[in-house]
Amino acid sequence: MMPMFPEPEQTPVVLSRHFQSLRSTPDATWKKRSYRAFRGCDECYWLQHETDGAFHPRRKVAWQRMAVAGTVELCTEHARLWKEST
Repeated sequence: MMPMFPEPEQTPVVLSRHFQSLRSTPDATWKKRSYRAFRGCDECYWLQHETDGAFHPRRKVAWQRMAVAGTVELCTEHARLWKEST
Protein backbone atom coordinates (compact mmCIF):
# COMPACT_ATOMS: atom_id res chain seq x y z
CA MET A 1 0.00 0.00 0.00
CA MET A 2 1.35 3.39 -0.93
CA PRO A 3 1.70 5.93 1.92
CA MET A 4 -0.70 8.85 1.85
CA PHE A 5 1.98 11.39 2.76
CA PRO A 6 5.73 11.37 2.16
CA GLU A 7 7.96 10.49 5.11
CA PRO A 8 9.12 13.60 7.01
CA GLU A 9 12.79 14.40 6.67
CA GLN A 10 14.87 13.62 9.74
CA THR A 11 16.39 16.76 11.22
CA PRO A 12 19.95 16.13 12.35
CA VAL A 13 20.38 16.44 16.09
CA VAL A 14 22.98 19.04 17.06
CA LEU A 15 23.98 20.73 20.30
CA SER A 16 23.37 24.39 21.18
CA ARG A 17 26.05 26.89 22.15
CA HIS A 18 24.15 27.81 25.35
CA PHE A 19 25.19 24.74 27.37
CA GLN A 20 28.84 24.40 26.22
CA SER A 21 30.38 25.06 29.64
CA LEU A 22 27.83 22.87 31.45
CA ARG A 23 28.52 19.89 29.14
CA SER A 24 32.15 19.64 30.25
CA THR A 25 31.42 18.94 33.94
CA PRO A 26 32.27 15.25 34.54
CA ASP A 27 30.68 14.98 38.02
CA ALA A 28 27.12 14.90 36.68
CA THR A 29 24.55 12.21 37.44
CA TRP A 30 21.85 11.02 35.05
CA LYS A 31 18.28 10.12 35.94
CA LYS A 32 15.53 8.73 33.70
CA ARG A 33 12.48 11.03 33.78
CA SER A 34 8.85 10.56 32.87
CA TYR A 35 6.21 13.26 33.25
CA ARG A 36 2.45 13.04 32.72
CA ALA A 37 2.29 16.45 31.12
CA PHE A 38 4.50 17.48 28.21
CA ARG A 39 7.84 19.01 29.21
CA GLY A 40 10.13 20.08 26.39
CA CYS A 41 13.85 19.38 26.10
CA ASP A 42 16.03 22.30 27.25
CA GLU A 43 18.56 21.73 24.45
CA CYS A 44 15.78 21.74 21.82
CA TYR A 45 14.52 25.03 23.29
CA TRP A 46 17.90 26.73 22.92
CA LEU A 47 18.39 25.38 19.41
CA GLN A 48 15.04 26.87 18.42
CA HIS A 49 16.11 30.17 19.99
CA GLU A 50 19.52 30.20 18.25
CA THR A 51 18.04 29.34 14.83
CA ASP A 52 15.07 31.75 15.11
CA GLY A 53 12.57 28.89 15.11
CA ALA A 54 14.07 26.96 12.17
CA PHE A 55 14.93 23.94 14.34
CA HIS A 56 12.32 21.19 14.74
CA PRO A 57 9.70 21.31 17.53
CA ARG A 58 10.82 20.49 21.05
CA ARG A 59 10.98 16.82 21.95
CA LYS A 60 9.67 15.29 25.18
CA VAL A 61 12.01 15.10 28.19
CA ALA A 62 13.38 11.63 28.87
CA TRP A 63 16.56 12.31 30.92
CA GLN A 64 17.60 14.70 33.66
CA ARG A 65 21.28 15.61 34.07
CA MET A 66 22.17 16.94 37.51
CA ALA A 67 25.46 18.64 38.34
CA VAL A 68 26.71 21.31 40.71
CA ALA A 69 26.56 23.84 37.87
CA GLY A 70 22.87 23.15 37.21
CA THR A 71 20.18 20.72 36.12
CA VAL A 72 19.17 20.16 32.50
CA GLU A 73 16.26 18.10 31.18
CA LEU A 74 16.98 16.46 27.82
CA CYS A 75 15.28 14.34 25.18
CA THR A 76 16.74 10.93 24.31
CA GLU A 77 18.69 12.19 21.29
CA HIS A 78 20.31 15.12 23.10
CA ALA A 79 21.07 12.98 26.18
CA ARG A 80 22.94 10.56 23.91
CA LEU A 81 24.97 13.40 22.40
CA TRP A 82 25.77 14.85 25.84
CA LYS A 83 26.96 11.45 27.09
CA GLU A 84 29.16 11.03 24.00
CA SER A 85 30.65 14.55 24.34
CA THR A 86 32.02 14.03 27.88
